[in-house]
Amino acid sequence: MSAIRSVPEIRCTELNQHAVRHDGDYVLYWMVAQRRLSWNFALQRAIDYCHRLNKPLVIFEPLRVGYRWASARHHQFVIEGMRDHQAYAEQVGVTYFPYVEREEGAGKGLLEALAHRSCVVITDEYPCFFIPRMTKAAAQRSHTRFEQVDSCGILPLRASGRIFTTAASFRRHLHKTLLPFFAEQHFPVPEPLKFDERIKGAVIPQEVLSGWGVAQLEQLLTTQCRELPIDQSVYPVDHGGPVEAQARLNRFIEQRLRRYHSHRNALDGCSASQLSAHIHFGHISTHQLVQSAFESCEWSPE
Repeated sequence: MSAIRSVPEIRCTELNQHAVRHDGDYVLYWMVAQRRLSWNFALQRAIDYCHRLNKPLVIFEPLRVGYRWASARHHQFVIEGMRDHQAYAEQVGVTYFPYVEREEGAGKGLLEALAHRSCVVITDEYPCFFIPRMTKAAAQRSHTRFEQVDSCGILPLRASGRIFTTAASFRRHLHKTLLPFFAEQHFPVPEPLKFDERIKGAVIPQEVLSGWGVAQLEQLLTTQCRELPIDQSVYPVDHGGPVEAQARLNRFIEQRLRRYHSHRNALDGCSASQLSAHIHFGHISTHQLVQSAFESCEWSPE
């Protein structure tokens, strides 16, 4: 079976200078921003390493309690995504490890323990919030190779080579430079976990399971989220996760896209996609949104 398509190098950045360890037990994907198992360059890069090294895959998705604006609303949204990921990973037979902190600092050392047994760690590049500082610090502490992969948008983060001070100047730049990035090789594989059997069968180290344990997602969603040390006054108002995101995308394409240009700001007869939060938390890809719009309207990049 042929290898999965390689990720464009413009989207991949080394976070340290360590070599890939061929004697590791698995390839580790540390999911921190693009929280989805489809249309995801970082996941695709991890699977590419699995094929090259003939090693299985571990997908690690943690959730801290000690970040700014941690609240019941954000937690439920992310944990609903974790529940979707766990169900899908079980369906395709891939090892998925969700972890939710019960108190601040409880997850300290978990990433290092997982990375210690890995060949290479792949994580998401995300230029905002505490994530750049967190991923850089983790890579510097580790003796395992770390790479970050940009799956943020159609235009790679490193494609512009300059800073734009206005939205108008950035739009003009996009009009001139975006077209090549609509080519097939610049789009992520829609369902990379279904590619072949080689990525399956990874085992979470026993010291990790006994020291931290797998998050009980259903219990968290029903009762235990209310016991976490986060802002409980900001209560949930919406549903998160890739399953809900896909349903909203389908509704937008089928019912709203063709009147979006004229009705998107209307208070009645809403034509917006209602996908902003799902895009923000990485539950759906901008590549998938664009591809769906193109196919629905029989558009091409030209």
